[in-house]
Amino acid sequence: MTPTLPKIDYSLQAPAIGGAKKWLEDNASESRKFLLAFAYDGVIWGAYKGSLNTSTVINEDTLQQAFLFDEADELRLFRGEDNEWKACLISDQGVANDDKIDEYQLLWGNRVVQEKNAPAGFTPVCDRVQQAMEHTVPLELTGLDLNIEGPRLLVRHFINYDKETGEARIFLSRLVNLGIGPLAEEKFK
Repeated sequence: MTPTLPKIDYSLQAPAIGGAKKWLEDNASESRKFLLAFAYDGVIWGAYKGSLNTSTVINEDTLQQAFLFDEADELRLFRGEDNEWKACLISDQGVANDDKIDEYQLLWGNRVVQEKNAPAGFTPVCDRVQQAMEHTVPLELTGLDLNIEGPRLLVRHFINYDKETGEARIFLSRLVNLGIGPLAEEKFK
């Protein structure tokens, strides 16, 4: 069985040290409208609405990796072994449906944090039990939303097969979409 695998392009020009924030702003667009970034000091969400709006300031000194994504592709920015920036573009256009699996991951947060100021279009959420863990998602949510629905991240897994055994394995995963959906079902609104 020969799967159709996603196209991975490592030839992209990554930013120089000190240029990651501008690079992310320049590469965000209507076709890559969501940002998920991981830093030593927390999670940063972003959404493109004419420009890249973020839940908090992007500090390149603490930034480790960032993903700009939407239905068409995912652009990754990550640190290499010498701390320099590297980038790649993952596109799954033309990948057969049999060679990919979509997974809706329920995100952390079942309570809206009312006392926090958030940028327009963003909602700070936390967990009722683990209240110290919170993040600010680029979705407009109310407390009522989180009783029956929750923020979800759509992740697409690509399957490859071992040539000798035929065993199927997840070869690569990428972020696809962000939305809200019922707590007990795998779908978006």
